[in-house]
Amino acid sequence: MDRRGLVPDCSPLTRRIIYALILASSVCALYAQAAGFSYLRLDDWGYTAGCPFVSGGLSLANICEAFTRFRYGGMWMPLTYISYAADLAIFGASWHAHHAVNILIHAANAVLAFFFIRMLVRRYDAWGDFACFAFVLFWAVHPQRVEAVAWIAARKDLLWTGLALAAFICTLRGRMAGALLACTGACLSKPSAMCVPALVLLICWREKRLCGIRKILPWLVPMLIVACFAAITAIRAQSNPEGMMPTPRAVDDTFYSRLFSAFSSVGLYAANLVWPREVYFDYMSIANGWWLAIAAAAVVAALFWRCRSWRGDIAFAALFFFVAIAPVSGIAGNYGDNPRADRFIYLASLAASFIFASALAAIENRTMRRCAAVGALMLSFACAAVAAIVTASYRNDVSAFTRTLAFEPDHWRALQHLGSEYAGRLGRTDEGVDMLRLSMRISPRDSTAELLAYVLACRGEKNDAPEIIRLCRKAAKHPQLDRRGMMAESLGIVAMWQSRPHDALKYFKASIAAPDRFYKSDEAKFRLADAYREIGENENALAILRALALSDDKSTRRRALEAAEKIFFAAEAGDLEL
Repeated sequence: MDRRGLVPDCSPLTRRIIYALILASSVCALYAQAAGFSYLRLDDWGYTAGCPFVSGGLSLANICEAFTRFRYGGMWMPLTYISYAADLAIFGASWHAHHAVNILIHAANAVLAFFFIRMLVRRYDAWGDFACFAFVLFWAVHPQRVEAVAWIAARKDLLWTGLALAAFICTLRGRMAGALLACTGACLSKPSAMCVPALVLLICWREKRLCGIRKILPWLVPMLIVACFAAITAIRAQSNPEGMMPTPRAVDDTFYSRLFSAFSSVGLYAANLVWPREVYFDYMSIANGWWLAIAAAAVVAALFWRCRSWRGDIAFAALFFFVAIAPVSGIAGNYGDNPRADRFIYLASLAASFIFASALAAIENRTMRRCAAVGALMLSFACAAVAAIVTASYRNDVSAFTRTLAFEPDHWRALQHLGSEYAGRLGRTDEGVDMLRLSMRISPRDSTAELLAYVLACRGEKNDAPEIIRLCRKAAKHPQLDRRGMMAESLGIVAMWQSRPHDALKYFKASIAAPDRFYKSDEAKFRLADAYREIGENENALAILRALALSDDKSTRRRALEAAEKIFFAAEAGDLEL
């Protein structure tokens, strides 16, 4: 392979279109398996079928509600919610459609990244095009991209990054109206896009000939206004989220501790870029990341010192990376368990592709070019092989969190979700209880407490009653504060064990009326009917069973009829009819 690149015998435009098609098709082929995956309970349901203004489809009322519900889910991202609603309106209620759209957005982002990096590298011949293609392909198939693509709830990162890339390309072409529109769309997709105006300014600083600061200044002010609005809504939403508990701050949550955490995260990002072994779902540990960060900083400093002709590119890449991750670095505030997740560097990691592509494009020797080209393509193939394995782990909650625990055995959320799956869908209740108890010991959370209490109550061992009461002590005093109803239902079960049906009535009613109930309320209604039967109010019990007998679910109808027959036979009330 020489200066002509991979597809030499064609015009420059045709060559770039071919590279763009190869990128898009490679992404679709790699992630095609994700189109058949289920959903992950962590945010997927709440963002899509469980969201009141998404599940109704793409209507004017739902669009207006997406823009006005500033605190829903702890994040204001109306454009992302509208995209989910569009999926439901076009394809129907299917998780496969959500996954397929994620894959297509990532493919489009790879194409945008190719044209953006090509404009930054400043070498427009065939070899320059190939260099940009090779390392954008490396970026697109790297295992660190899997979380953003294979997790439905990470679409916000895909959308804001794609719109940010569109804003950068418009800036480099002098189309500032398009850049402002794309920046606004990015901020409406995820508040992390508040960094886009700073990145636009950074690009203008580097490309003074194409887009001087004076030229973009009138457009930069409205961009900053939009970014500030996104930042304010993000802070307000995450400090008081709708339907969620506010994220508790750590005991040692000082500015210096947050700075150290961000520093450690950068080191682990760099390490996984070179050797993507510890790539898994959810927030990741930052243990021992500080020395990797020091090593990465030393490498960058050495390159900056020795390669004088590259100092501008190295400085630009470093600033691009740090500005892009600044909103999610955790320095400004602790709005997550750890300031490290692969989706956070979806855009920022393009800085590495830019440096690698620039280095490859600068090679002049024909033999070295051939060796470097083969090496770059083999590197991308190796990354794609690892990414395929990592993608397979996102098939469902069990596979995703099992991989997480393989790398981080004390990951409290993985233990919580996996324990819930074991106790529920897999029927391995005792193992699920052990996982939930371990999660509580590692990080006591109300969400874990309600799950553990509910699983213990459903297990039916009366010896667990003291533990259930201890876990639900807040709900015992104020059942109406239990927004998901799981603690109240657990307390009602314990009250029935202890022959306190009047207390059970109170708890079951509060559970059924819970505004954010996740599980179906049918089971609580059956238990409420049992409590009415215990105190002799058979009419109320039969009224509940009559409603359940009209359910669409066959097993629920059969169970309701059987329970009603028992009441008839026990009370010998032949005048009462369903």
